[in-house]
Amino acid sequence: MRTQVEIQEIENESLFTKEEEILDRALNIVKSRSIDGENPILDEFQSLAISYKKLLRQVKKLVNITDQQQRVMSKLNETELEKKNQELLIAIKELKTEKKQLSIAEKMQNKLLKNLEKINSALEKFVPKDFLKYLGKDSITEIQYGDQIQKKMTILFSDIRSFTTLSESMTPQETFNFINSFLQMIAPAVRGSNGFIDKYIGDAIMALFPESPGDAINASVKMIQRLKEYNQDRIEQNQIPIQIGIGIHTGVLMLGIIGEEERMSSTVISDAVNLASRLEGLTKMYGSQIIISEESLNQLNDVLLYKRNGDYIKDSNMGLIGETEIEFDRRIISTKPDGPPNFYFRFLDKVRVKGKKESIDIYEILYDMEDPLVSLKLKYKKDYQIAVFDYMSRRFELAYAKFKKLYSLNPQDKAIGLFLKRCEGIRRYDANGKLIGHRIPKNWDGATQLDTK
Repeated sequence: MRTQVEIQEIENESLFTKEEEILDRALNIVKSRSIDGENPILDEFQSLAISYKKLLRQVKKLVNITDQQQRVMSKLNETELEKKNQELLIAIKELKTEKKQLSIAEKMQNKLLKNLEKINSALEKFVPKDFLKYLGKDSITEIQYGDQIQKKMTILFSDIRSFTTLSESMTPQETFNFINSFLQMIAPAVRGSNGFIDKYIGDAIMALFPESPGDAINASVKMIQRLKEYNQDRIEQNQIPIQIGIGIHTGVLMLGIIGEEERMSSTVISDAVNLASRLEGLTKMYGSQIIISEESLNQLNDVLLYKRNGDYIKDSNMGLIGETEIEFDRRIISTKPDGPPNFYFRFLDKVRVKGKKESIDIYEILYDMEDPLVSLKLKYKKDYQIAVFDYMSRRFELAYAKFKKLYSLNPQDKAIGLFLKRCEGIRRYDANGKLIGHRIPKNWDGATQLDTK
């Protein structure tokens, strides 16, 4: 295919050829009309025609030179264009390569982000989101050892009773599987009640509830309800049903990160934590499923406890003993849809834990009306609390007689049995077996000293 330059050259050549042909014809005509070959005008015309023809040849020569220059320039332009096209193709190829590499990089980045999300999600199972939130951190990557915050919370401890005996009949693998299945069954009750699990300690759970002790009670009730279903399956498989104890206490604690640069761990440090653990340990001693401190009970919006001169008194719905008021019956009614269920509480004891000078009052939560033992505790709750009041008021013989009667009516009530044993233990007899008084410490305040941790 001819280029534009080549086409122009052909057109120029044709033009010059026609011009020369016209001049030649004109000269021939002039010559044919001359007389004897002499004609001054014709001679002049012929001279001009020859000059014009020479000029035409010079113009043609110049045009040819111009055409050659254009041809050279055209070739140069074509070469340059080809070069630019090659550079463009190379650039396009490099762009495609870069785009491909970018696509690979984006895929790798997305993969890394997903892996990071998985890692963060996995790490959050070791350090709960709520723990990070209270430390003011968005990610576990932000924490440093020494991070800490002080906050008032309710602590819940839960443990399987007689777990050592239970595990003796299992292989290590069976024990491991049992603990995991048990924790998977009850742990959601904590998260579903505005709490979070701080740590697992073997078969035990330590959970924190930032908002209200009512959430801890609600979680405890759900845990025991789930346990009933779990035990039903165990019974059907000819396995021994299990029991748990739960301790609840409210207090100020420190949440933080301890350790060093190579190894860190989240933890909670407080006397309140130790006390909650002690209360859980007392559930077996008192035969209770849930024991709660008076501090936690006082934090509930729908219950009020009163004391006067160390005596246990009541609100307007409670009865009287002589001149001193005492709590007979009290039921907590939840007003929140997600709050604790309706339940009763019963005073258990005044205890002084090891290493502490101050005593605390502890209560048990009663809620399962289908449980025969709970029904009996509620049935004789008034008589029991009157007997406790007599004991705390140093009317030991009145208390002794009442506890003895109550024990005959409900021998499974361990709290009654403990008070009866205490009444018997402080009685003094003469040589003839006659009661002559009671042995009590000089500064006795009714509190039971707990020497075990």
